[in-house]
Amino acid sequence: MDSENGQIMISEDQSISSSKKWIEESIISIFSIALILVFTAIGAEVAFSYFNGLSKGIHYLYALAVTFGVLGIIGAFFNSVDSEQVKTENDQMEISDVRSSVNSQSASFSPKEQIREWMDIILGIVILLVYSSIVAHVISYYNDGLSKGILYLCGFGINIVVFYIIGILFLLYVFLNKKYNNRRKVAIVNGKFHYEDLKKATNNFRDKLGSGGSASVFKGILDDGTAVAVKRVERPEHGNREFVAEINAIGNVDHAHLVCLRGSCCHMTEIGETFFIVYDLFPNGSLDNWIFPKAGQNGGYLSWKQRYRVSIEVAKALGHLHHDCRQRILHLDIKPENVLLDDDFRAIVSDFGLSKLMSKDESRTHITERGTYGYKAPEWGLPHGISEKCDIFGYGKLLLDTLFGQRYVCLDQDGNDIYRRYSDGGNTRREQRAFFAFMRKKLTQNKHLDLIDRRLVADGKVDENEVRTLVYVALCCLEEDPKKRPGDMRHVVDFLEEQKIKGITCIFPRVFPYKEYENQKNVDRFSREFRHKELEIATSNYCDKLGNGRSGSVFKGILNDGTLVAVKRDEPTSYGGKEFQEKISAIASIQHSHIARLRGYCSHMTESRIISLFVYDFFPNGSLDDWIFPRRGNHSSYWGLRYKIAENVARALEYLHDQRILHLHIKPENILLDADFCAVLSDIGHSMLVGKDESRIFTTIRGTDGYMAPEGFLGDITEKCDVFSYGVLLLDMFFGKRNVCFDSNGNHSDKQHGNSQEERLKFYMYIRQEVLPKGKALELIDKRLELVNKREARSLLETALQCVQEDPKERPDMRGVIKMLLTN
Repeated sequence: MDSENGQIMISEDQSISSSKKWIEESIISIFSIALILVFTAIGAEVAFSYFNGLSKGIHYLYALAVTFGVLGIIGAFFNSVDSEQVKTENDQMEISDVRSSVNSQSASFSPKEQIREWMDIILGIVILLVYSSIVAHVISYYNDGLSKGILYLCGFGINIVVFYIIGILFLLYVFLNKKYNNRRKVAIVNGKFHYEDLKKATNNFRDKLGSGGSASVFKGILDDGTAVAVKRVERPEHGNREFVAEINAIGNVDHAHLVCLRGSCCHMTEIGETFFIVYDLFPNGSLDNWIFPKAGQNGGYLSWKQRYRVSIEVAKALGHLHHDCRQRILHLDIKPENVLLDDDFRAIVSDFGLSKLMSKDESRTHITERGTYGYKAPEWGLPHGISEKCDIFGYGKLLLDTLFGQRYVCLDQDGNDIYRRYSDGGNTRREQRAFFAFMRKKLTQNKHLDLIDRRLVADGKVDENEVRTLVYVALCCLEEDPKKRPGDMRHVVDFLEEQKIKGITCIFPRVFPYKEYENQKNVDRFSREFRHKELEIATSNYCDKLGNGRSGSVFKGILNDGTLVAVKRDEPTSYGGKEFQEKISAIASIQHSHIARLRGYCSHMTESRIISLFVYDFFPNGSLDDWIFPRRGNHSSYWGLRYKIAENVARALEYLHDQRILHLHIKPENILLDADFCAVLSDIGHSMLVGKDESRIFTTIRGTDGYMAPEGFLGDITEKCDVFSYGVLLLDMFFGKRNVCFDSNGNHSDKQHGNSQEERLKFYMYIRQEVLPKGKALELIDKRLELVNKREARSLLETALQCVQEDPKERPDMRGVIKMLLTN
């Protein structure tokens, strides 16, 4: 028997087993017949010694009948005991939802069963006649004056009375035994609890902890002093289904963040069955008591670190249910009320009354709609069914509650009206889209702290990067299209738990090789794959070119939902399928407000080559070079804006270096500007990952001439190469010209791309030794700039010169750069 599929697999071993069973049954039958004959002979000899007037044949006939009668009574007794045992086992199997179809099978008998039933009736009549004959002969032995007909009639009547008395006694035995077993059925809780024990423990079910749906939960204290929570499933039309579903789901599940079953009880009453499930009691209650102000425990609430940890623990629990159990389990009712908190405020996912079990081979299932309003995924009720993506959607709503400290949507006390967390929010599909767009805008503007519980902001102990991460994950989980949500809760755990690139490979496999399927996991987390035809339509066949880069061209596009995007087309590509997965993995796994987000990707095969396309958010203000070099018609004349951009780029590089990622392509063209002129670092596709145990990488030359560090030409790559390029970027922003230089006499030169590396290093030395000490820095600044803060200008120039030191050891790291910009 295949336990997972429930299908009988016939094999050669099973055929041999059947043959052995037939031989064993035959031997038992022969032994039984021999035993009956022996008992018959013994009985005949005994009868012959007492009744000499009867023939030997009658003696054997009587003895045979007596033997059958005795064996019949013994068999009836054991059959009743066995049936009660089977019944008890069936009751226990019902608790674990391993039920047999005895009732359905008994409704239709096979021909063999019908023949057997008629044989039982005939055998009963024969036994009755034989016993009547025996009684008649016994009476005739003591009274010879009666006719033979009267004797047989008396014998028949006496046998009827005797059988009637035996029948009454047997029915009385069955009734009393059934009553006893009914009392036992009350206590069927995997052999642990009795109904009376639960009634006593809960003080007659008076201390109610909460209620919802079709069940109530009561606090109880067992005889040994253990505090428990007793869940009573109350609605008979759904109680049996929910009880079986919950026992089925958690009976064999063992996980630190999933509730542990202590026992259960099925109590028979006059109106039907009442079901009880016993859990450990969690003194801190459920999550809603600690994140919603109206339900706060004496005004207490979870700190940010506790909320972030709870988010990870719930994700771990769902990942275990979806992928690590013998059968895939869908919870289908993820909400704060179903997340319990232990003594250390660690999350325990509970309430599996609406859960659904799926085989590992199933990708989706069709069931009646269930769950809690406001947390249900939009695909409920659609013909293609549901999957674990419903739990992922519910998890996204849970994250919003955790972030806001208020329900995203909520019913009033009468269950009618809905109030909204924000005026842009709401419960309809259209309102939800507007609300999510509002959240994305806040995230893009680096104003994600505006979204979180005000009490947390007042504490001042909020990790901004974690807030940004949690908001981003929530938005990904709440995508209307299930395919756009994260594919696996385990990936969400990785993303939340480590906040670093996991499994990212560098673009060159020989430097830091990883398996291709690991890269694909990263890609599937938070990006989507576009069809080439879709991008052709979005870009009007690539007609609106935004610019050219070293490795490809960038085009403006409009998706079907009206979203503006930038589509970068790398052609011809020098890498195939594996390298392409590595490249998009490196981009997709990076999440930072000042680093361009990858919306999706496409790898298009033509007759002669592979075209790789990357879809990013569109930035209406273009790139930084459009605003600092005078060849452009538009330019930025506000000094404060340039200084803010310098800080934004520094923070983006600090994040990349913390994740052991080197950009290696820092220049104004790769700094994009959003609607508020916040800087966003782009072109991460040419980045490289440094291993945890590595401090440098030796590889081929990459980067743009004029921005590359001197050691980069030798293939000696460290994070200090990015620091050098950043210093050159600051000089571009300071001067308003690209890679300016002075001649040997200190006069300004218009040479921009012809400077050698040696000439540029001499120029940096000249500024450091001749210009700064004499206080002439402002004489070299971009003349178009207005409202220049002299201290900031000097600070920016000094920082730039520190970054472009020829010796990498003399350059600061990016954390030091930020400190220099903010403190000077």
